[in-house]
Amino acid sequence: MDAVRLMNRCDTKFILPLHQLAEVMERVAGHYFILEIGGRRIASYETVYYEWPSGRFYLDHVNGKLNRHKVRIRKYVESRIQFLEVKRKTNTGKTKKFRMCLEEGTAGLTEEGMAFLRGYISGDVVQLRAVMVNRFRRITLVNREMTERVTLDVDLGYADLTGKYPITLPGLVIVEVKQERFSSSYIKSILRDLRVKSQGISKYCLGMTLLGLARKTNNYKRKIRTIQKITSNGIIA
Repeated sequence: MDAVRLMNRCDTKFILPLHQLAEVMERVAGHYFILEIGGRRIASYETVYYEWPSGRFYLDHVNGKLNRHKVRIRKYVESRIQFLEVKRKTNTGKTKKFRMCLEEGTAGLTEEGMAFLRGYISGDVVQLRAVMVNRFRRITLVNREMTERVTLDVDLGYADLTGKYPITLPGLVIVEVKQERFSSSYIKSILRDLRVKSQGISKYCLGMTLLGLARKTNNYKRKIRTIQKITSNGIIA
């Protein structure tokens, strides 16, 4: 898997209803390896997102600004590993990810973590605040040529930091195809055969909109309506 980390990559995203996942997996079998850890082929993730008081990360995304960033702490639940991560969307449309490993049990941004962030984003990082928690489970595939990584995220859930208002999307699958450059792909061809079109979606922006934590939400409200159609209104608050 280390050979296909793709920390500098092009992303193509798709939305599926959960009932199509089995067919997709059956049709790509034989063309992809599947990541297995400790006998498990589906892994749990927990992500805490950070934002400026102005909501700049969210607004940059919905406004289509390039050279934009997101800051998060992502925990790989079964592995008990967590990273502080910066994701950057460049002006060429590529996604770059930078991360530092955190000791188990680390909560929030430490002085070391803020020093790391200063190397990648502008602004007073002391002002960054945790705003939202996202949980999901993930299947990870790698093609046999070792040039492409595919993630399939299910059981998405969101909560604010109080945990009082959880929202889940049980009928949704987010597929992300990660490549060094945009190119043909076996799973892309399967999705095209199933009449599934690629579309931009951010789990962060989706959660911020669903939880009522963001301004300028019209764009993502449209995406939520699309998700409701695809998943037969599968959003549970």
